[in-house]
Amino acid sequence: MGTPLGPILADIFLASLESTKMKGLIDLSLLCVRYVDDTFLLLDHEQDPGAVLDELNTIHPRIKFTMEPEKDESLAFLDV
Repeated sequence: MGTPLGPILADIFLASLESTKMKGLIDLSLLCVRYVDDTFLLLDHEQDPGAVLDELNTIHPRIKFTMEPEKDESLAFLDV
């Protein structure tokens, strides 16, 4: 059996979105990191996370972003 194409195609597709439709949001963020299908976006304290999430969810009809804000000064993202 060969390598499954699903993860490779998903990575290519998300990389394409990041360099086109998501570029403006990424440029406004302090940090943007993606690992497979998890995206970590660090926003300036003046940015509204809900508005950013709403804008992300308009990028593609089949992609849904969710948000997990910090709790007790820690993040539930790759053991951060």
